[in-house]
Amino acid sequence: TNVLGIASFVDLDVDDIGAKELVATSAGLGPETSSTFEIVNAGTLTSFVIERAPSGTISSKTAGQDFNIIITAVDGTMTTVTTFTGTVVISSNCTMGVGQGPTASFTSGVLSSHTVDITSVGTCSITATNSAGSENGTSNTFTVSPGAADETTSTITASPTVILNDGSSTSIITVDLFDEFGNDITTGGDVIVLSADVGTLGTTVDNS
Repeated sequence: TNVLGIASFVDLDVDDIGAKELVATSAGLGPETSSTFEIVNAGTLTSFVIERAPSGTISSKTAGQDFNIIITAVDGTMTTVTTFTGTVVISSNCTMGVGQGPTASFTSGVLSSHTVDITSVGTCSITATNSAGSENGTSNTFTVSPGAADETTSTITASPTVILNDGSSTSIITVDLFDEFGNDITTGGDVIVLSADVGTLGTTVDNS
C-alpha cells in the first residue's frame, strides 16, 4: 500500500467468464469482498435489444395497432454481434395478433424491421428468443389500451328480460362496449343512441 494505505493494481486479469468477485486479505485484517461484476466474451451473443423502428423505446399503443420493431443481437458489452445471421422467435406476455413466431434472418446482427401488434390490453412487452439457442431479450414495457367500440362484439342486455304490459313495469337496459378484439372499453365518452318500437325509454346513466 501507499502512505495512505491504498493498494493499486494495474495488471489484474480474470481468465474465466461469468459473475465474479474480488476478495482482498491482509494479515491482521478481515477479508473484504468487492461487488459482483460480469466477465463476458466480446463478440459472443448473449442477448437481443428490442426497440421501436428505427430506434428508441416502444410507446403506448391501441389494441390491434401495427408497429415495427428493430432487433439487434448483442454481446455482454451491448455491442452488436455482426456475425449473427440467424432468426429469433417473437412472443409477448400479452396476446399478439401479428408478428409472433419465427422472424426473417438477421443481417449483420440486425433485423431492421419486423411488424407486430398486440390485441389484448394491459402492460405489455415483446420478447425475442434465439431460434437456435436460449439467448433472449425483452423490450421495455408499454401500455396497450382498447380500440374503438365495435358493434359486433358490444352487447345490449335487459334485466329482467320479460315485463308486464301494465304501463308501470320497467326493465334496465345495459349496453357494454367492447373493441373488435373483445376488450372492455372502460372509459366513457362514446355516444349511444337507444330507441324502442314500443314503450318509452327513461334516463340514461353513464357507468364509465
